[in-house]
Amino acid sequence: MGNYTTNTSVILEFPIFPQTSTVSRYTETSLLITEKIDRAESIINGYLGRRYTVPFSPVPPVVETMSINLAAHYTFVAKFSSDSHNTNDWVTDLKVDVMTQLEDYRDRKMDIVNTDGAVLPEKNADSRVVSNTQSYYPTPDLDTVTSWEIDPDRLDDIKSGRDN
Repeated sequence: MGNYTTNTSVILEFPIFPQTSTVSRYTETSLLITEKIDRAESIINGYLGRRYTVPFSPVPPVVETMSINLAAHYTFVAKFSSDSHNTNDWVTDLKVDVMTQLEDYRDRKMDIVNTDGAVLPEKNADSRVVSNTQSYYPTPDLDTVTSWEIDPDRLDDIKSGRDN
């Protein structure tokens, strides 16, 4: 794929990766990043595909950043943390932060904006149905079903006209 970012962008963003072709393992790392970019973009498209037309063109800045961070996470895990002894919280946080963002976009808590700052239009936005009962909680939810009981004096109260 490589629609949202390039291995060069990921390498420049994270100086821990070999920066030039004269450095040992640059080619190997570059190929690994390219592979992980595909994985990152497929996850991004999976989350955002219901709401937006993917792949994005032009690419919104936030989508590029998410792609860089997610590809870097998968690269770090594959290259340095595969034995799970070399794990770092910041590497895990890269993925957690992106996944939280993707969930917020998917759940319409946030909107994606283009390079001009305008909100991107949603696909099929005119056919979207918004429920007016989203915050409705039925009365029986006030207590559990097992706590519902009938007053033992109910029939006597009805007969005597004392039904409140």
